[in-house]
Amino acid sequence: MSYRPIVSDLVPEAEPPVGALPELEWVPVSRLMIDDTYQRPIEKRGAANIARIAKEFDWTCFSPLLVARADNGYLVLDGQHRAHAAAACRIDQVPALVVEADARQQARAFSRVNGDVTALTPLQIYRAALASGEGWARECDAAVRAAGCRLLSYNKSARLKKPGDVFAVAAVRAQLEAGRREALVAYLGGLLVSSSADEPVWYGGQGINIYVPVLAELCQRDPAVVRGFLNAHPPDSVRARVLHLQSQAEYSRVSFRELMGRSLRALLKAHLLERAA
Repeated sequence: MSYRPIVSDLVPEAEPPVGALPELEWVPVSRLMIDDTYQRPIEKRGAANIARIAKEFDWTCFSPLLVARADNGYLVLDGQHRAHAAAACRIDQVPALVVEADARQQARAFSRVNGDVTALTPLQIYRAALASGEGWARECDAAVRAAGCRLLSYNKSARLKKPGDVFAVAAVRAQLEAGRREALVAYLGGLLVSSSADEPVWYGGQGINIYVPVLAELCQRDPAVVRGFLNAHPPDSVRARVLHLQSQAEYSRVSFRELMGRSLRALLKAHLLERAA
């Protein structure tokens, strides 16, 4: 296991902070308030997030709220979903970083804290989930390994990608959640031993999200069958034909994904008939 220290030379030297130091306190949930002039309303997506936090409540995943001291309580600047989840769990107090801020500073803090976030990529989320043993991440890893491939937790340039390097965590997870594990394993396993094995793009989301549903629909779970199909109809050739079709008026309004799926469905049915004969 390796660790990295916190260093000061990643960015140019900054000015020292201004204002009073905040205080870290345990604050009563009953005294937390929301200012609707700048806070987000709780809508369907927010309610679902609150329900998820409450269901999986774990103090190791609960970062302190950011709040401003008010006359009769504390105004939540960041963390209202966590606060509502804590209330749902009948938790009386939560940790909070308490700052002194007027209304203008509060709105600015909300904007800056929620806007200056470096979003995690699906690969970074997968890497952390796999390290923590989360079920969905282990299932994704196991399915890709069953095909003889590797689900990457970091990206590579196309030049460095090797046959079997799968870099589409979101696509793999979506197909597993749709109940298409056998078709996914068959697709990746067949691709790995096909004439298109060294084409990185087909290990990505485009290949997985288009080929796997068609294979599942036609009940194809054998990597050998997939290999034969890919050899007979290389993905690059099929894609070129689909792009040509899209240039025609009749298909100009059909999405690439839909048209590619239709083409694969027809080609695979014909291939299976030839194979049976």
